[in-house]
Amino acid sequence: MLVGLIILVIFFTSVKSDGPGKKDWGYGDRDGPHAWKGICAEGFRQSPVNFKASELNIVFLPKLYFPYYNKAGTVNVTNKRESISVSGFDTWGERQPYIFGGGLQKYRLIQFHFHWAQNDLDGSEHTVGGLHYPAEVHFVHFKGNYTQNEALKHPDGIAVVGVFFTLASEGRSLAKIDRHLQSLNKTTNTVQMNDFVLDTLLPLNTDAFYRYEGSLTTPGCHESVIWTVMADPVPITQEQLNTFRQMRGDLHIENNSRPVLPLNRRKVSFRPSNFERSDVCGSAATSNIKIGFLIISSIITFFNFML
Repeated sequence: MLVGLIILVIFFTSVKSDGPGKKDWGYGDRDGPHAWKGICAEGFRQSPVNFKASELNIVFLPKLYFPYYNKAGTVNVTNKRESISVSGFDTWGERQPYIFGGGLQKYRLIQFHFHWAQNDLDGSEHTVGGLHYPAEVHFVHFKGNYTQNEALKHPDGIAVVGVFFTLASEGRSLAKIDRHLQSLNKTTNTVQMNDFVLDTLLPLNTDAFYRYEGSLTTPGCHESVIWTVMADPVPITQEQLNTFRQMRGDLHIENNSRPVLPLNRRKVSFRPSNFERSDVCGSAATSNIKIGFLIISSIITFFNFML
């Protein structure tokens, strides 16, 4: 009887030591994306995906707008075990950042988080022509006044804006976050960041973007997301990238990127830069523009990765 009681105590102690809300998934050999269950394995509009120039549909959408992304506010930077998340925008009141346009209604910003890997040829979740950028940030928005539960129940309940990072000699866009990440690494799981301005993490040109219907890229992989991925990247330095690579959760966060998934007959649209619907006159012009932009997109993609 006593032996049985001791075994029970040891069992429940070991379970509790994992901490409340411990996730049963990760990016390791045993709990990585290949082992994720449910809709993650069985869904038909899963994310991320590869953007292949020859398969893009050129679309003539209005521009996407980012109101209050240029305002300063206080946010919380948190080590979420599987990524670094920045939240607290719901406390900004009437200045809570949101997006609209580009074929979307109003979506409120809830949080953003990062994906990376341990080498420069991997890291981003989405790929262009089968090639990765070294990192990617996702800005997660809920439609209208939806709560999280409501947003997850609708096929367009969430709008995520993805932005690629490319290696550069300067990284002003990440300078403020990088300083706080270094504190996060050494002291606590959450730090407060004051006077943070979002649009430093957006490319200077937000006109061109990819658009498709997909899912969250972490379990439960809800197929509730309208994806917008910016065509232009923002700079990150090697030192800033290394800061992410040194982050620790329960273990070292070596790689937190899900591999690309099949399109399963979905269409990926592309809105080119400096384009408005009024610029096109007639179906012949539309056809010529589509062919031209596909060629240009292929050339730009090739040279981006060759540099």
